Amino acid sequence: MALRQLSLNEFRNLSSCTLEFNPRYNLLFGENGSGKTSLLETIHILCQGRSFKTRHLDECIKDDHAQFLLFGQFTHHKVGISHTAQHNTIRIDGSTTKKLSDLARHSPVKIIDSSCFNLVTGRPSHKREFVDWCLFHVEHPFQLLWQKHSHALKQRNMLLRSKK
Repeated sequence: MALRQLSLNEFRNLSSCTLEFNPRYNLLFGENGSGKTSLLETIHILCQGRSFKTRHLDECIKDDHAQFLLFGQFTHHKVGISHTAQHNTIRIDGSTTKKLSDLARHSPVKIIDSSCFNLVTGRPSHKREFVDWCLFHVEHPFQLLWQKHSHALKQRNMLLRSKK
């Protein structure tokens, strides 16, 4: 899963650009505020459907614009994401999807930053979330089992809250 090409429009402080990547290694450098982290964020959104910096993708739209567009050509697939304040459109190889898990299945990407210490010192939910992410990419039937488990857990918690 190598990213070959990235095109973006109106994402954070980046207006419009298309970049070609080397399949083996790439080096990003520049002045503070030049868009290095924004570029990494676009790659993360193309792979996971969400930002590692914010919960709300609306914050990623460049000031005074209505939407951002991202397109990535990977070794074995293509991904396009359009985001407006009202609507998200995700396309993988020309087919529209609403599931972020479809993106994650194609591109297993994990950000390693200072929050990784949560795996050691953080809440048990952080640890479970990481193990779930790993299992999702290693054991393909895991997603269906995890969905069933989550559904049963929600039902159990509703019953416990209702005190019936």
